[in-house]
Amino acid sequence: MAKIVETNQVKADQQTRLIADLVRAFQKKQVALGARLAPLAIASRDMVELVGAVASLAQTELDGLIVPSERLTIEVRDNLLAKGYHLLHLTEGTVTPPEQVVPPRRGRICLQTSGTTGVPKIIEHTWQTLFTMSKLREFKPQNWLVTYQAGTYAWYQMLTLALFVPGQSLTLPRERDPVRAIEAALQHEVTAISGTPTFWRMAFLQFSATTLQALPLRQITLGGERVDQVILDRLQSLYPAATVTHIYASTEAGACIIVRDGREGFPIAWLAANGQASASDERPVLQVRDGTLWIRSPHAAVDQAEWINSGDAAEIRGDRVFILGREDKSIINVGGIKVAACDVERRILEHPSVLWCRVYGRKAPLLGQLVASDVVFRPAAVTATEAELAHFCNQHLPEYMVPRVWNFLDTIPTTDNLKTPVT
Repeated sequence: MAKIVETNQVKADQQTRLIADLVRAFQKKQVALGARLAPLAIASRDMVELVGAVASLAQTELDGLIVPSERLTIEVRDNLLAKGYHLLHLTEGTVTPPEQVVPPRRGRICLQTSGTTGVPKIIEHTWQTLFTMSKLREFKPQNWLVTYQAGTYAWYQMLTLALFVPGQSLTLPRERDPVRAIEAALQHEVTAISGTPTFWRMAFLQFSATTLQALPLRQITLGGERVDQVILDRLQSLYPAATVTHIYASTEAGACIIVRDGREGFPIAWLAANGQASASDERPVLQVRDGTLWIRSPHAAVDQAEWINSGDAAEIRGDRVFILGREDKSIINVGGIKVAACDVERRILEHPSVLWCRVYGRKAPLLGQLVASDVVFRPAAVTATEAELAHFCNQHLPEYMVPRVWNFLDTIPTTDNLKTPVT
């Protein structure tokens, strides 16, 4: 059993006892509230309490699902009850029975999708598909900062790391905003952080480079959204002794692409020849079909098809495959010419004053769409005007790719999981 560090409460050498205490505390509440039936959806406002719930689910193989209180909307609640889940709300001390009785499945652990296009879907996993590091032979001890929202795929990757890999500890901030998270990381001397590029850009907005460099980081893992070369270079410059890794994963397909060479995208050699893969393959197999990334993965959810359409646009450029973003959001149609939003973002982010940007299409008569961009400048940087940014883009982009609409923001907009919202 690995160690879990909860900020302001326990020391790193109390890990085994802490996990056991968290499990006992959860099971005591479970018994007191009569919530022994499965499938069981467990809600709480306290991430540490949810860690105890997950550890208990792993030990007992009880059919369960984790949902943080902030995601428990009326629609989500009704959907869980309709699917046969007994809803145990630890913070409120309540149990709500389901609308119908559904037989539980031993060892099943379900996750919810982000729900950006409607009510979140329930995706079925097992501990075997969810724990992607089961074949790990050596993993150096690390103290990981947990930045992801409870119940998400990336959060489970952190939790299974602590539960099943010796020597791995977790630092759990009381609040999930980047300022509190970095403060907790500094206090507890974390050596590894897994987070989104947006998480890091928000940290850059609030902390000086000198403060951030005080973190003794040996491992930085990026995921959850498209990873660009600018953020890779910035992190490697700040932490030259750290390994900077970026991961492509989804709730449906699991962790599929892990890149450690410091470059955006992944090698073209990783694509399957003619899209073929034998049934004995233990590693994910990748293919680009008609500009879309398709995946065949041993970490996929239980009910997924053999080949999974990721829904992300992908393009082969030279010796790399670049993931452009969601198919329906990443391409802007300017007068019949297709513009990849990430190509424009890549250029804007190269401007020395720009910390973050988001490029998207805005409806326009005759042309269909115009390119628009939201921008946040670096702290203490000399801000640029619209004309200066347009001129900077014009030097390397054709005219139709240069944003015609610019919005300058004071802070970076984020989703609940510290990602940039898709416009």
